[in-house]
Amino acid sequence: MIITHTSPDFDAIGAVWLLKRYGGMADAPVAFVNTGSPAPALLTQADAVVDTGREYDPARLRFDHHQLPGAAANETCATLQVFQWLTTQRSDLTHLNPLVALIYAGDTGRADYGADWSRQVGIHALLSSLKATRPSDAALLAYGMGLLDALAEHLETRA
Repeated sequence: MIITHTSPDFDAIGAVWLLKRYGGMADAPVAFVNTGSPAPALLTQADAVVDTGREYDPARLRFDHHQLPGAAANETCATLQVFQWLTTQRSDLTHLNPLVALIYAGDTGRADYGADWSRQVGIHALLSSLKATRPSDAALLAYGMGLLDALAEHLETRA
């Protein structure tokens, strides 16, 4: 089981997507927790925890940046953490660099990699407009993963 937070943003979606598509966890169910107070027992039994849990331990598939002090929390994101871990095990993911960079910039408030535009008219804006309709967490995840699948295919074709 992969655990992430409710009302997933692209950081949570991207980290789950990377684990499911490239990290050998294709069949893993995803559970959503309140990021402010996730049940410790649920976190303990998870195969992976992303963008919640206040722990970074790649050996145990724990990828969160929120526990880092001050500005350090914005120097990384869960998607980037998962990607960096995956690239230590696989060399065939370089085509995903622009997509991971966009998610990272969008999550950390940076303007680079087109993140400003993405928040206005790109993937971040699309997810925000969907959230306004109040879909389920599973629907948000499916939508975001579908977008990432399409973009990854496009990037792979161009590579």
